[in-house]
Amino acid sequence: MATHKEKQSKEIFIKFKNQKVLTMINLTSILICSERTVQRRLKDWGAYTSYNKNGGYYTIPDIPQFNKYGIWKHKDIYFSKFGNLKNTVINVVKNSEAGLSAKELSNITGMSSYTFLSHFKNDDNIHREKHKGIYIYFSCEPFKLKLQRHERETIIHSTATHDLPTDTESIIILVELIKKPKANIDQLARSVRRNGTPISNEKIFNLLTYHGILKKTQLALPT
Repeated sequence: MATHKEKQSKEIFIKFKNQKVLTMINLTSILICSERTVQRRLKDWGAYTSYNKNGGYYTIPDIPQFNKYGIWKHKDIYFSKFGNLKNTVINVVKNSEAGLSAKELSNITGMSSYTFLSHFKNDDNIHREKHKGIYIYFSCEPFKLKLQRHERETIIHSTATHDLPTDTESIIILVELIKKPKANIDQLARSVRRNGTPISNEKIFNLLTYHGILKKTQLALPT
């Protein structure tokens, strides 16, 4: 005969199956117990805690369908098989093929990277360095770092080669560069746009990189 505790657990599991995620209020209401007791039950079940929404949502192991990054999203709630956000970022970066930029980390985690990347500037688990003016986050493991760097350089070269301005746009950009040789990418882009040619900073960056005329002083891409 099932005990009261077992009956409660069965009721909770049915709720999880139907709703996918539950809050502490949901759980204490169903179990009729304190938050501390609920926390113990969650630990016994091997439950996951959301890494956004202030960790306010829970789910049990057989519910999430984690993607290749170990992340599962339910509506706008995110869970990770690595636990909290810090461990998630560390593992995602370490397992990446070419390191990851802030923008790429934002896309993967579903959160603005600017809300958490400041915590990784001096973290022993992640190596950060600039590539073409953009911070890239790599593994700290030497062999993996070497592979990631090589792949990142390949991606940058490929992007610069295949996402170039048109011939007409290129001429306009290079004329502006002749007029303003000390201008950085952002300044060049604004000058070109004022003259009626809408073009992104990235394409200007790609053009200068492709022709081998990019200077460090011209770097002005977002980090």
